Amino acid sequence: LNISLKSSGPEANGAGGYPNAALLQIWRAAYATNSSVMMYYANTNPARLPFQGTPFEFQRILLPEPTAECLANRVSQEDRCSSDPIRQVGSPLGRCDNDLSSLKKYVI
Repeated sequence: LNISLKSSGPEANGAGGYPNAALLQIWRAAYATNSSVMMYYANTNPARLPFQGTPFEFQRILLPEPTAECLANRVSQEDRCSSDPIRQVGSPLGRCDNDLSSLKKYVI
């Protein structure tokens, strides 16, 4: 895919991301100022609904299927937070979509 992005967020974990609570505010600000923005957001989140049919409608990006080989080569949490950009990106073999997992609700 070779898409390069750089975050300028305040997170001090080395990745420079933004807290989840700030993402919708960023999207609204981009909409109000007609600015470009790209972020990871769950397709099932209803926060995207007010933007449907507008120039800022959320666009789904399809990544390669998560094969066993890809999942085994995913960048680790430790490397993702590294100050070394090479470690943050990881191996090309680990670049794929997230694995599907069932949501579970526990009642205690």
